[in-house]
Amino acid sequence: MVVPIYANMRERRLANLAKATVMTTFFLFVMYSLMGTFGYMAYGSAVKADIMQMFDASNPWVLFGIGALIVKMVTTYPLLAFCGRGAFDGLYAELTKLPTKEFIEGEPRRRIYITTGWFLTTVALATFTSNVGVVIELLGGLAAANIFIFPGLCLLGVFHQQEKFGLKRPMVVFAIGGLMVVIGSFVFGVVLLDTILNDITKGGTHHLLCT
Repeated sequence: MVVPIYANMRERRLANLAKATVMTTFFLFVMYSLMGTFGYMAYGSAVKADIMQMFDASNPWVLFGIGALIVKMVTTYPLLAFCGRGAFDGLYAELTKLPTKEFIEGEPRRRIYITTGWFLTTVALATFTSNVGVVIELLGGLAAANIFIFPGLCLLGVFHQQEKFGLKRPMVVFAIGGLMVVIGSFVFGVVLLDTILNDITKGGTHHLLCT
């Protein structure tokens, strides 16, 4: 979400983009590391991929955590819809070669169509998906794309336009971007392959969100 939000900032500079990307990545790294560390400290090797499965749903503190999780989902949905709408809108404009005037005039109508389609699709997926555990694991793989692949691709794009951005060390930008893409692709591939082999083809079982 860094890129769409950055695109709407008043001062759009490479330094601000780098600062936002690094701070976001560092914050997510710290949070995920803390969650994983406390999970292993509390349950050892028996810890589950989704730590919420380890708690008793009748505990008031666990119920509070579930409520916070629901609030998080509700508040982040508009951000995801905003990013997805912008991506589809831009892709449609590229594929149809829309002139600038027509693109601006049709934006409100496309906004309604894309947002409605996005909402109906998510409702259908939530209704017909029988096992939420598979979805959680796939979302974990997509998190790798959000954290590593997309920012890495942005850095590679900056490298290819180094004259425009006036890079002082273009090869450093290229190396960091390539490394982020490789790491993200590896993590996403491992998670996706594990989900396909153990959950989809073999019908792996999952516990409830909280027991």
